Amino acid sequence: MESQVIKILFVEDHPLISEGYVRALKLLKKQRPELDFKISEAASSDAAIHLLHQQAPPGFDLVMLDLVIPPSSCGRWLSGEDIGREVRQRHPESKLLINTSFDSVYRINSLFKTLNPEGFLIKVESNASTIMDAISSLIDGNTFYGPSVIQVLRKNLAHDFVVDQWDRQILYRLSLGASTASLSNILPMSKATIERRKRHLKEIFDVLGQDDQKLLARARELGFI
Repeated sequence: MESQVIKILFVEDHPLISEGYVRALKLLKKQRPELDFKISEAASSDAAIHLLHQQAPPGFDLVMLDLVIPPSSCGRWLSGEDIGREVRQRHPESKLLINTSFDSVYRINSLFKTLNPEGFLIKVESNASTIMDAISSLIDGNTFYGPSVIQVLRKNLAHDFVVDQWDRQILYRLSLGASTASLSNILPMSKATIERRKRHLKEIFDVLGQDDQKLLARARELGFI
């Protein structure tokens, strides 16, 4: 039987979790000996972007993505979500499998609107068997979602908001201590636009008042920074 080479990129900054992925692939190889896995690993946004830009089309067959990874040195890619956007733009045929600790309805819905991943797992619900099933399903052209994600999808929550890359840039810069007044010198938008986006974020996150620290605390809780 001719082997099928599957190119996989792990974007994960915790070595123990990456090692768990490798063990899961070894177990999957025993179940499906026709599969040969070629593994690449990135523990930061810079490393992930380097590998994605280095990879010729059609790119990796599967990108397994954590959301919380170190931002790029240039400040363009802040999290795994930005890496996912790069995958979608540069290698649209690649499958995305998100594995994250964030399980908020806001975050899950936002990620489906921005990335529409083929696979989505919550880490506390993930084990070697689940990861094997998810990877096998995506390789075969199907989707795979964990129980919490399925519950959100079944509720069919049609939020009409998207926290886009510029919203997250505002939150990120504020979290570093930048003032609202200085953001118009950092980001390509006016002070009025920044204020409008902040008001919108406070509305969708149910944050009352003018206190930006409350907005940042809520954004951290939901996994947006």
